[in-house]
Amino acid sequence: MLFYFFISLLLFLFLYYSNRVINIGVCKINFTDIGFLLILFLSLLRFDVGWDYAGYYNTVVEDNIYLIRRFEPFSQIFFNIAVFFDSPQLVFILFGVPTYFFIYQTIKKYSPSPRFSLLLYFCFFYLESFGFIRQALSVSICFWSIRFIFERKFFRFLFYVILACMFHLSAVVALLAYPLYRKMSLFHLLWIIPLLFAVKHTLFMFLADWGLYDSYLDELNAMEGGALIRFFYILLFISLLLLRNKRLGEKEHFFFFTVGLALSFPFLFGSHLGVRLSSYFFIYYILLIPALLKNIKLKCLYALAAFAFFMLTLFMTSKDPIKSQYIPYQFIFEVGDNPIFREAK
Repeated sequence: MLFYFFISLLLFLFLYYSNRVINIGVCKINFTDIGFLLILFLSLLRFDVGWDYAGYYNTVVEDNIYLIRRFEPFSQIFFNIAVFFDSPQLVFILFGVPTYFFIYQTIKKYSPSPRFSLLLYFCFFYLESFGFIRQALSVSICFWSIRFIFERKFFRFLFYVILACMFHLSAVVALLAYPLYRKMSLFHLLWIIPLLFAVKHTLFMFLADWGLYDSYLDELNAMEGGALIRFFYILLFISLLLLRNKRLGEKEHFFFFTVGLALSFPFLFGSHLGVRLSSYFFIYYILLIPALLKNIKLKCLYALAAFAFFMLTLFMTSKDPIKSQYIPYQFIFEVGDNPIFREAK
């Protein structure tokens, strides 16, 4: 964990001195940009870090056409490019570069404090992107497309959601966000969330009558993980609710409502699947928190809480009875020609 602590400290320093500018030829780059590049390269140069890394790596090495065909169309293209160049690491580069690019561009456009948002992304969602590789790209595309929600350009928004679905079909859930802008407030959560649970119960009753209930429910219960995260996000939501200004802007109302709605997903669909689906809306936390917190002491408090969550995630996953996902961190250039993947416990 010392490696991640050092990287976190380095990122903190870059973001603290974010106004510093370095001239590189005719280009100017500030320290926030350097922090982003640190995040980018740490992901692109990793080896066997993240739950699905070994599976993706070996899919390219073995040219597993049957597994590749199970992926969505554009994900298949990325894998086939990596196979063509005989470069397993290339698949992580192809997914990683657009993922972090879309996240950072959206932060710069919509966050009142880009360096704070980047820090929150690092602490809350960065490790997740190591494991949800295809879905992480889908989430970032949908996150970037919120500009078309604000501009009320449905067909452009639809285009990018479809694009995201071409990498991971779960992106279809992002379509829920479009009709919510300017239509819903926090008050509506009081009846919408109970309604969702009522609809779920009714749906399961029909599935039971049709003989499909048991297999459907068993599939949900078989998916584990994410239980700790769902409770953390509930506490985070409550704390922001207590700090909110009653005169929120339209965008802040939208972020608040969609995050609040997504809190119900892990309880509706099971912790693992629910957290995956709610990722398309929990990402709004990195814009909502800086918009709400104006006091520097509160920002520091939330930054420390975010860092504590990051370190706790590392600690908890290192104790996973099956496999440690993130520890130890390894660079791809350390492994040589005969890579050895970490074994399941």
